Amino acid sequence: MSSFFKKFGKGVLYLFVLPFMLLILSIWAVVGIGIFFFLGIKWFALFFTGRSLFDDLPEDIKAKEIIKTTNNFDNPFASASPIAQPSINYDNSQYQQDNQTAENTYDQNNDVGGDENV
Repeated sequence: MSSFFKKFGKGVLYLFVLPFMLLILSIWAVVGIGIFFFLGIKWFALFFTGRSLFDDLPEDIKAKEIIKTTNNFDNPFASASPIAQPSINYDNSQYQQDNQTAENTYDQNNDVGGDENV
């Protein structure tokens, strides 16, 4: 008989608790769907206005301050230092001499101009 009362008690408990559980679940679902649509519309509007939904991080704020202080828009080249360009000291006569030597070596190795084995 005690097992009957245990099952009967659980059934009565579920009978009274189930409507409250469904109420809580439905409220949770409605709020979730509402937040989903609200944030979707907000993100859509902010995207096309060029703004962000989130605030800047402290690192972003510091970086923007550094960029503002280092940029001089009156004279953009004021802070630019000249860039050292590599210089090539090339002696053209050395190239011609090396090139002539290479051509002579090629001619000697390939016997250019010889008609011995015609």
